[in-house]
Amino acid sequence: MTTATAFTLLVVAVAWVLYAMFAKGQTNKVLERVIVFGIFITPFIPLIVTPSLFFPFITGKNFLFRVVVEIITAAWIVLAVRSPEYRPKKSSVFWAFVALSLTMLVSTFVGADVFRSFWSNFERMEGYVTLIHIFAFFLVAGSVLFREKIWDKLLKVTLGVSVYISLYGVLQLLGFLTINQGGVRLDGTFGNATYLAVYCVFAIFFSAIMATREKDKKISREVMWWSSGVIGFALLLFLLSLTQATIPSPISAALVGVLLAVLGIASVVLAKKYGAAWIYALIALLNLAILYYTATRGAILGLVGALIIMALIVLIARKGTKAIRMSSMCFLIVVVLGTGAFFGLKNSSFVQNSPVLSRFASINLSDSETTARFYIWNMAWRGFLEKPIFGWGQENFNLVFNKFYAPQIYSQEQWFDRTHDIFFDWLVTGGLFGFTAYFFLFGAALWMVWKKTEISFTEKTLFTGLFAAYLVNNIFVFDNITSLILYASTLAYIQGVGGKPFSRMGSDDTIVSAKTSSRVALPIVVVVFAGIIYLVNYPGYATGRALIGALGAIGSNDATSSIPYFEKAASYDALGREEVAEQIIENAQTIFNSGANLQTKQTYAVFASGVIQRQLSETPKDAREELFAGNFYMELGQYAQSEAAYKDAVTLSPNKQTILFSLGSLYLQGKKYDQALPVFKQAYDLDQSDTEALGWYIAATVYDNQSALATSLSAATTPDVALSDIVAGAYINTGNWAGIIKIFQDRIKYLPDNAQNHLSLVAAYMKLNESAQAIAEIKNIETLYPSYAAVGEQAIKDIEAGKPLQ
Repeated sequence: MTTATAFTLLVVAVAWVLYAMFAKGQTNKVLERVIVFGIFITPFIPLIVTPSLFFPFITGKNFLFRVVVEIITAAWIVLAVRSPEYRPKKSSVFWAFVALSLTMLVSTFVGADVFRSFWSNFERMEGYVTLIHIFAFFLVAGSVLFREKIWDKLLKVTLGVSVYISLYGVLQLLGFLTINQGGVRLDGTFGNATYLAVYCVFAIFFSAIMATREKDKKISREVMWWSSGVIGFALLLFLLSLTQATIPSPISAALVGVLLAVLGIASVVLAKKYGAAWIYALIALLNLAILYYTATRGAILGLVGALIIMALIVLIARKGTKAIRMSSMCFLIVVVLGTGAFFGLKNSSFVQNSPVLSRFASINLSDSETTARFYIWNMAWRGFLEKPIFGWGQENFNLVFNKFYAPQIYSQEQWFDRTHDIFFDWLVTGGLFGFTAYFFLFGAALWMVWKKTEISFTEKTLFTGLFAAYLVNNIFVFDNITSLILYASTLAYIQGVGGKPFSRMGSDDTIVSAKTSSRVALPIVVVVFAGIIYLVNYPGYATGRALIGALGAIGSNDATSSIPYFEKAASYDALGREEVAEQIIENAQTIFNSGANLQTKQTYAVFASGVIQRQLSETPKDAREELFAGNFYMELGQYAQSEAAYKDAVTLSPNKQTILFSLGSLYLQGKKYDQALPVFKQAYDLDQSDTEALGWYIAATVYDNQSALATSLSAATTPDVALSDIVAGAYINTGNWAGIIKIFQDRIKYLPDNAQNHLSLVAAYMKLNESAQAIAEIKNIETLYPSYAAVGEQAIKDIEAGKPLQ
């Protein structure tokens, strides 16, 4: 039985069961419970990590969210048909979201790459398909969860999950769990510190909102049970996590577990005695601590900026108690004084030895990372000017990056797919219309908070702070599925409490009769959305599993077994097809060098060539794909195809040095030295501070026997060039031993304690029969390395006797 057949039978079975349930007259109740249950699954999505899929911290979260949204949307459509109270409400947020969705739909189809704009890739899993799911989630949640008590429960569940994620971060901090991205910045179950940071920001504001709502409440039995459940859940998952971790000591793990349990119980006791707000204050502090240890400057600056804005709102509006106004004033003073003190102490050992504070102390408008951002933003601006109306489409900034690449950022990451700034991201991907629609959504949300809702002044201020913190964070990074869910949930709450029914949708009459909706509408919706769930999710899911299977086989030194997995992954031609093609190319050398028989290798070469040709035809404007194709053809020894691919890549990205290096290396390998020289000169002239480009240029002059030019360029030799194996290899391959002597003399000058450099210099002297210099260098080695004295004396005797060195 095929997967498609099994899935079809499952859909029919589910439809039949639902029909039987709804036939009993409980249709609306069942549909609402399905929707509410689905919405309450979303707070748990940050916990999902799927090692069986490519990009395990990204793909599993997104697939689960999409399936959940598709299910609840199907249920909501039937519910909205049957009952007016669940239909969409009009509001500025609703219309802004509709405008954004429609604008980006147009942008997707008029942009540079429709497939990528719609489906994205495994690394990001955004694109229009995610935007429309986010909109559907907002629409359903804003239409169904309009009762405040349900929203409060959703926030409580979200905060409960944040407790577990914070505990996970604590375990990473203590060394019980591995920090997935390496280094010291906590990343939790996100695999990325910046993603965890923005999650903590939302959790902090959600905690403050709940604390405000329940500040005067004594903790109820319900909240007691909820709090105990959260603690028990967190501890259970904590213990499960430990079973998957390298535990420094079981006793230490037990002590940490006991300590966390005590803290949890103490929190409940404090809340019971002094009020429920204690629970939320402690959750906020826990998330604040984790945020600090993510060392994410954008999120932390966003939180500080939000607190400043909130303090100013309180002072300008002159609302709240005198104590709150005084606290706001004191906070602003502390920020000013603290900022001054930090910059005064930024070079102190206390700051420099802190992995968090040192990141803030290193902020400098002239450092290479910051300068690179400015260049990237300039590329984005040039891309916007080329397509100013609807932009390039989502996920297509990489094309802009390649086309307008600034050679000055040669030392940075070579393939940016984001501008790392929300303003430029939307300008490039959505053009003026998309940019306007996106920020109109922010403005509409703030307008509704202040003008169209009945929530308290404190909550209005907190929502304003949340949006400010989120926006400032996105000035430096970009969204992920978790932050998008939290943002959409916030918008849905505002929609729920501030939206008004459409006059034509608010009739008490149902659109179709209950009998018709149960017998006709429901089965149709189930079948249609079953098809959507399958088509939207299964091909990409299967591609990810097959790809990770292929990489797993290669990792197990079983390259032959990886081939069927690669073939299966490529066969779907779905989400991730670009990454599949790149992995097939990148692992070709491993397969060609493996123990597979010749027939298998030839079959793989033909298969890979077909995948490459298909990918090039589907992404004809992508310099990265052309470069990968060139590398593959060079591996096969098909130099004509490789040269054509490299030249196409240069045409698409004329200022990228790495592409020119590949083309020039191809010419060197083919001994076309007269063609290689101008290519490397072009790369060097793009930015003469690029020492790698200088090394290649010098090497090309050596191969082309341009000794005068080589000498001239070598006069400007830096340590990087002197230590470059590219230049040394050129002299060795051409038998230019005089050049080799100069190279190793320079290396000894920069690395005097490296014994191999001294020995290589001796060998070079002997190649030119300069015995005196060789003997002098051997004596120098004896001085530096006394243990070499006996060997050195024997070498000198052999030289004096005219014998070759051993």
